[in-house]
Amino acid sequence: IELSTEYNGESIHVLGFFNKENYSNPKLNKILEEFKEKRIARAYKLVDNLKKFHNIELDINKVLSNGKDTIARPHIAKAIIDAGYPYDHEYIFKNFIGNNCPAYVPSTKLSTIEGIKLLKEFNALVFLAHPILVKKTPINDLIKLGFDGIEAIYFRNTESDTIKLINLAKENNLYI
Repeated sequence: IELSTEYNGESIHVLGFFNKENYSNPKLNKILEEFKEKRIARAYKLVDNLKKFHNIELDINKVLSNGKDTIARPHIAKAIIDAGYPYDHEYIFKNFIGNNCPAYVPSTKLSTIEGIKLLKEFNALVFLAHPILVKKTPINDLIKLGFDGIEAIYFRNTESDTIKLINLAKENNLYI
């Protein structure tokens, strides 16, 4: 599972890897269903704001069909492109749905500490996802929050990034 959390004013993604049947715990699934419902409500509001502020009309059912288990801004961007608007992903985020844009709707996020705690409550191994995308917070500060591992190998890493992250994981006895 990947949770979108917040730490130090920025989005931190947390990966949870479950062993055996821990992921099917009814309590965990109830919590995840609540997250999903909040994301769907956010998608409706984003679609409304796109119409209101940018005259971009989207079929909410097509937006919802873009996401399997959760709806996030990349699904909205895909729906805009699929609807035939002449914008690319980067332009859409920068001008329409990025932070501080008129159509932007903040998501309800757990703190990173709460996300780690939640996943560990259900015996997941918890990894810091794509640390290369973290801009404001030193990775060493995040590691101290209780991660079991880091996603040291990621398609957007440079070769140098990957080497640094692998070494960081080894130095801190973390899974890669």
